[in-house]
Amino acid sequence: MSEVPQQPTAGDPTAERTARLESLRAEVAKLEADLGQAPTARARTGGWWRTVVVACIAVLAIIAPLTVVATWAHDQVADTDRFVETVAPLAENPDIQAAISTRLTREIVTRIDVSDIVTEAADALED
Repeated sequence: MSEVPQQPTAGDPTAERTARLESLRAEVAKLEADLGQAPTARARTGGWWRTVVVACIAVLAIIAPLTVVATWAHDQVADTDRFVETVAPLAENPDIQAAISTRLTREIVTRIDVSDIVTEAADALED
C-alpha cells in the first residue's frame, strides 16, 4: 500500500476524492506500521492503571458499609434521648435483670476472696 497517489486533474471532483482517499490510505498504512514497531503509551501503562482502579474499588467496597454502620452508631449513641429511649426498656426486662445480676455476682466472686473477707469480718466482730 505504499503507492504514490496520482495527481488529480483540475476540476475533476472524483479524481480529487480518489487522490485524497489514496493519500489517507497511505497515511493509515504508515501509522499501522509505526504502531506495530513501538508500543503505545496506553499499552505501557495499562497494567498499573488497572491495578490502581481495582485497588480503589476494593477499598471503596470495604469503606462504604463501614461508613453506613458508623453513621448509624453515631446517630444512636450521640443522641442521648434516642439512646435512653432505646436502652431504658431493657432495664425493665426480668430476663435481662437476672442475666446482669448473675454476671455481676460471678465477676465479684472471681475477683475477691470471699473466705478472707468473712474471716476478717469475724475477727473484727470478736475484737
